[in-house]
Amino acid sequence: MDEAHGPHFHFHPDLPSSALRAGADLVVQSTHKILGSLTQTAMLHMQGNRVERQRISQALQLVQSTSPNYLLLASLDLARRQMALGGEGIMTEVMALAWRARSQLQAQSGLEILTPEQSQPAAGFVSLDPTRITLFTAALRGDGFQIDQRLMADFGVAAELVTLEHLTFLISLGNTEQDIQRLVAAVRQLRSSAHTPLQPEIIPDKMAAFAQPYSTPELLPREAYWSAQEVVPWQRAGHRISAEWVCPYPPGIPAFIPGERIQPSDLDLLLQIHRLGGKIMGCADVDLRTLKVVRD
Repeated sequence: MDEAHGPHFHFHPDLPSSALRAGADLVVQSTHKILGSLTQTAMLHMQGNRVERQRISQALQLVQSTSPNYLLLASLDLARRQMALGGEGIMTEVMALAWRARSQLQAQSGLEILTPEQSQPAAGFVSLDPTRITLFTAALRGDGFQIDQRLMADFGVAAELVTLEHLTFLISLGNTEQDIQRLVAAVRQLRSSAHTPLQPEIIPDKMAAFAQPYSTPELLPREAYWSAQEVVPWQRAGHRISAEWVCPYPPGIPAFIPGERIQPSDLDLLLQIHRLGGKIMGCADVDLRTLKVVRD
């Protein structure tokens, strides 16, 4: 199970239940994202007898280096020790910071924030991590990509996740009271500024196109990847078979994969996301001028 953003759940009773506690057999956690290890480090946790440990070991040997970076390994061990000895106290302080940020933002009239009370009745919610603060962009005079750029350029505030309609901020053990005050002041300044937002080019019914069932690939991804390929202008890629992944982020779900026939409507939507500042990942040409396709 992917629990990349949940390595802290185990260490405080007021946080959501961890995947292991919920009964997962295998869990991957990105220790570097939430806890204190160096970038590129993560942990794989196992429990129970359902998964054969020897097969996991053999699979790792296929991809891991025979020359591991001991700085990375040492940082994982230090992060483990830090949380094992004082994790509950650390997370108590983190949640207190998050609570102060949330309460000060909620005090700004007209600003809407996702709260645990809102999440309970909604489909797809199991629980809400109190260390995350999600703002709706309606009151912030712009779409999420515009606001994110202004927050970083003008205030040095970085959002963890950006969409057209939401900004999510992560409060972690690396944050301080000064960070909270900078975030609150930045949001207040954005709301009071004379900035005139651009009208978003993407509307919800167009975004729903990515939620439609995927078409059946005409080639296996492996077949498309190793096939004869050519690079064509983006405008001429419609109805061709893709030779690469093209994935808008967010939401991080491929619009199409190698072996799948490309729909022109997906190409148009990806261009709109790119123009608004969204990230397009997977393709060789991130400026969306060309695309690799299977040669006819």
